[in-house]
Amino acid sequence: DRLLAAGDWRPWGHLGDAYGLLSGLLFDEKGDGLIYLIGGVGRHPSAYPGRYSTLSRWEEDLFTAVLARPAGKRPAPLTPRVSRGSGRRPR
Repeated sequence: DRLLAAGDWRPWGHLGDAYGLLSGLLFDEKGDGLIYLIGGVGRHPSAYPGRYSTLSRWEEDLFTAVLARPAGKRPAPLTPRVSRGSGRRPR
């Protein structure tokens, strides 16, 4: 499977999908790695499939935001969307 559309990072590790939590612990041959936890998704992952992998779209978007960027450039922060009407974070 590919974690990026270009397929240029091929780590090994463990992916998890249970009780609304999507997670992973991944490392490559150089020892670089990524640990992620995604909780509280609004739909079942099968209703939001990835565009280029068997993972969910949320996972693909996370990998693209963190990994597919020029060297030395920090990724944009991943922040929850705030409802414009109430000013509160969505539940």
